[in-house]
Amino acid sequence: MNTLVMNNSRMGIYLRLGRVSNLPTVWTNVLAGAIVAGSITGRPLSLMHTLLVMLAISFFIARACI
Repeated sequence: MNTLVMNNSRMGIYLRLGRVSNLPTVWTNVLAGAIVAGSITGRPLSLMHTLLVMLAISFFIARACI
């Protein structure tokens, strides 16, 4: 039981250090960038590419802060 409490506590620390609460802001920035890029080039980015960029930037932001 004590190990479970310690893991939950450690996970909470990692979530705070990784700035997980900032991820919605990061995702909206990626969406805004995709919209702007699509309007400039005349070719909107595909949904899959946009989601891959969101995932990559999310990992980058979370990892850079730990």
